[in-house]
Parts: sequence; C-alpha cells; structure tokens
Amino acid sequence: MMDKKPVQLKGTKDGIVLNLSDESGYKELINELKTMLSTRKNKTVDETSKRSPVIVETGARILSKDFQEQIIRIIHDESDLIVSRIQTSVMTRAAAKKWKHEDEVFPVSRLIRSGQLVESQAHILVVGEVNPGGHVEVIEHAFVLGDVKGTIHAGKNGNMKAVIMGCFHYPAQLRIASSVRTIDKEEAIALSSRMSVAYLDKENNIAIEELSKYSDVKSIFAVEKGGR
Repeated sequence: MMDKKPVQLKGTKDGIVLNLSDESGYKELINELKTMLSTRKNKTVDETSKRSPVIVETGARILSKDFQEQIIRIIHDESDLIVSRIQTSVMTRAAAKKWKHEDEVFPVSRLIRSGQLVESQAHILVVGEVNPGGHVEVIEHAFVLGDVKGTIHAGKNGNMKAVIMGCFHYPAQLRIASSVRTIDKEEAIALSSRMSVAYLDKENNIAIEELSKYSDVKSIFAVEKGGR
C-alpha cells in the first residue's frame, strides 16, 4: 500500500481541493506545497488575472492562525490559485459546546402559571400544564406533557423547523419562528384532545397534527437529554 502524499491537489465536483496530510509535520507540508506549486508558476498571474479558487482540507488537524496565513500566502505567491476556505474534519471545542448546548433538553417539572415566563436556549420539556397567561419561549422544540392554555413560542430566533408538542384542546397561542396561530374556544373544541404536534407547513402556516399521525416524528425526538 502506497503512503499518502503530504500534499495532494485534485479536482472534485466542488472545485479544486488541496489536501494537506494530518500525518505530516508542518515543515514537510511547507516544502511539499512549494514543490508541488512550482509546476503552476509558469502560469502568468497579474492583478487583472482571475485566479482559480481552491479549498484547503487539513483532515483531522486544526491549523493555527499563523500557519493558515502562511499557507494562504504561499498559495497566492507560488501559483495562480486563491484560497476560498480552509476546512477540517475536527470540531473545535467552541463548536462542540455550541452543538451540545443546542441539542440539550431543559426539563421543567411544574405548572407554568399566569405571568410566568420560562425560557431555554435549546429544547424544553415541560411536565405539566401551561396556564393562560403563562409563556414558554425556546430556540428549538417545545415539548409540553400537559395541556397548553398559554403562549408557546418555539424557534424564537427564526428556526422554522422547530415544533411544539402538547395538547391543544384549550384556547392558546402558538408561535413558531415569526408565524402565529391563535386557537380560540371554538377551534379548541374541534381539535383532538390527544398529544399533537404544531409545525410549519409549506406555506409557513402553523399546522396541527396528532402525534401518532405526524410523519416526521422521529426527527423531533433526535435530541439529547441534558440541562441548561
């Protein structure tokens, strides 16, 4: 089996990609990069020439800011290419914390009374009723294991894929992203008393469907239990 080359340039459906091996040392990468790019020096490049964009992939390695700038400078000076972006298969600590935080479920085991506001930067699970005048606001999904009689706002930062789960057979107000649906007494009587899901349809109107009939039910439970 042949060893993986420290630097490889190839064309893909996404454009030109420059692979920097995550198994090679920095000095070796620089030397190999300069050697490989020397074949492109013959192409005339001036300020009016259009350079070809290249994506730099670093594998399982996060390059320091200084090394990234060095790579960008070498590619610019030694070839007719220009770096469009540098990407890695490694998730940074900040990105990992953000991803984990967004996938957490904040549990609330109590009645949400009139005048109370409960918020979460991720998902929320309310074990109890949301009374008239009670408010729940979340960035992601809102799960209410009880009757919804107050106001629930899911996806309050504009997440149009957010849903609200609960029992909607009482007057209430549902909000998903910027869409609003007010359930009056007459409509509440007509709605099922079973657990249901409120979501945005293709016209960005809030639709309500029984949980047992909701076609995308698996996706709304693909979250991790945690705390805020």
